Amino acid sequence: MPAKTRLRTIYRSLGTTILAAALTTAAQAQTETVLHNFQGLSIDGDGAHPESSLVADPAGNLYGTTLDGGIHAPSGQCGGGCGTVFELTPPASGSGGRWTESVLYRFQGFSNGDGSNPDSPLILDKAGNLYGTTISGGGSCDCGTVFELSPPAAPGGPWTEAVLYSFDVDILATKTPLLRDFQGNVYGENSGGGVDDGSIYQLAPPSSQGGTWTYNLLYTFPIDGLLGASPQGGLAQDQDGNLYGAAALDGNCNVGSAGCGLIFELVKPTTQGGDWTDQVIYQFTGVNGDGMNPNTVAFHGDSLYGTTQNGGATSYFTGTIFKLSPPATEAEPWKETVLYAFDCSNSFGCSPQWGVIFDKAGNLYTTLSNGQGAGVLADIFELSPPAKGADWTPKVVYGFTNGNYGGVFIVSGVIFDRGNGLYGATSPGGNAEKGIVFAVLP
Repeated sequence: MPAKTRLRTIYRSLGTTILAAALTTAAQAQTETVLHNFQGLSIDGDGAHPESSLVADPAGNLYGTTLDGGIHAPSGQCGGGCGTVFELTPPASGSGGRWTESVLYRFQGFSNGDGSNPDSPLILDKAGNLYGTTISGGGSCDCGTVFELSPPAAPGGPWTEAVLYSFDVDILATKTPLLRDFQGNVYGENSGGGVDDGSIYQLAPPSSQGGTWTYNLLYTFPIDGLLGASPQGGLAQDQDGNLYGAAALDGNCNVGSAGCGLIFELVKPTTQGGDWTDQVIYQFTGVNGDGMNPNTVAFHGDSLYGTTQNGGATSYFTGTIFKLSPPATEAEPWKETVLYAFDCSNSFGCSPQWGVIFDKAGNLYTTLSNGQGAGVLADIFELSPPAKGADWTPKVVYGFTNGNYGGVFIVSGVIFDRGNGLYGATSPGGNAEKGIVFAVLP
């Protein structure tokens, strides 16, 4: 009997489905606009240091988290504030007004059983609920949480936060994004504690509203690292419910002491309650232009795309953008193609730290933590697909300069809005050096 053909269709989280429906071809974006300057604790409990990507709802409102700011927790916790979830509302069409920031929630810290210091992108479901993780707070071990933030029944009311799960001392919450499937299950990654090299977990929703979510540990990476270590960057899911992700490290590569990393598939069991199975679908080498230490992976069509922090054209710290094409049969391997190998000595920057997004024309975008040119600290980077037989074409969409912000800062991954703008955040930056939300528009 012929081997099963492996055709894959994306199971996007509901939050990314909302966003994907809004994607349009990005024009030659060159003008940067600051939508909000964060002020931190000094001004009305505002947030500080937004370090993760944003998410947009169908109305064009933006949601995100700040690592710090908000309020001080009791007993000296959260010296710079425990962090916030915020919303930015666009001005009325044609009004030329400012975006309006609202702090939806200020975290309290573990003395109240709450989380603190959210540092992962949010996901958004069809009902408008937001889901995310904190790296601290929760139970007595201060190991982080998974939380849900629900909108008010009437406009202007307070949002309601619920801690869905508090991690224990050996399973540390990470800053990776969550994935939510169409059954409402939430999936996440932990990068590893004292007993393993990371894990993949599921939170199953209660059968009735207000009930307890059920934590299921799906897979633990062995401590030897041969099957991957330190999963990060979030998960992708295919139509069969199998999960895919990036392990930043592993012990199966001679370039770099911590390993080169790999892309894994976690195969769903065929029977209820069975074991999930880890399969390595690509092992990075870090040599001959290949990448190492992948950041993330996501489906576009039936192929997986992502970035690596290191490896690439000329040195250890340059990075790549790659594609993994699925095999025609189970017996064949996935095929890796390096779409672009960064070279820090040229004019396009290097060191991607986030994954990629696509517009309708097939151009992909990411952000680079090492910009090129006088005073350029970081770049928004575009890679355009080739004509037949040609190479992909690189372009810097926008370069963030020292003159704009001062100091070294983080540029989050970017998203599209309903039109053709790119939106993201920097930390620090802005007039109070607490970070900004920006738009780069054509």
